[in-house]
Amino acid sequence: MSQNKKAVITILGMSGVKQNKVADKCLYTIDGKTIENYNIFPTLIKKYSPEYKIEPLYTKEAKQAQEIVLEAEGIKNIVFDDQRGLLDDVNDFEAVFSTIDKIMTRYDEVIVDVSHGFRHLPILMIVDLIIQNFQDTSKIRNILFAKEIIQFKEYEIIDLKEYLDLANISFVLTTFEKNYTVASHIKSQKYKKLLQKLNDFSNDLMALNIGNLKKTAKELFDEL
Repeated sequence: MSQNKKAVITILGMSGVKQNKVADKCLYTIDGKTIENYNIFPTLIKKYSPEYKIEPLYTKEAKQAQEIVLEAEGIKNIVFDDQRGLLDDVNDFEAVFSTIDKIMTRYDEVIVDVSHGFRHLPILMIVDLIIQNFQDTSKIRNILFAKEIIQFKEYEIIDLKEYLDLANISFVLTTFEKNYTVASHIKSQKYKKLLQKLNDFSNDLMALNIGNLKKTAKELFDEL
């Protein structure tokens, strides 16, 4: 059996560098452990590499800034592949989406970081995740974001993945409310039981299975 291909996709910005030199380090808390680094990029590398391949997306300016950070951290195993990750024109949304999608399709499991990306790029990344993974979010393990605790000093890494699952469930419930059918193409590991109860109730209702309908209705109500 082939091993799952896993990656951390992160959008690089200019944080951690000031006037072509590294700035002060910040505290990043991830999974209950606090790490001191110049920004989240080396934090992700230290936590997930080499189990996950690090796939940065970046502008030329962000690449130059983060090369300074990596040198200060003594990290030498990260290779910037401009054919894969360089964003020549951040205002060319189609090209940005294409770059994200090409990287996403290479892997079976991804962790996406949108903490310090350039201007609108984190928003584009999240929009693309919603569009491309609306049917099944199982490929996406986490959507990481650095929540500011103390400005420029301390951050907590939180997971936004749940909101992607909620978007799917909201669609399912809206459809169900209108016609009592379940959008079968929607999948969610977290809400798997709810989807099953919705489907059971829908099947009994459509088949006029009155004898079983009271049971499935109660199970659905309890799950909701």
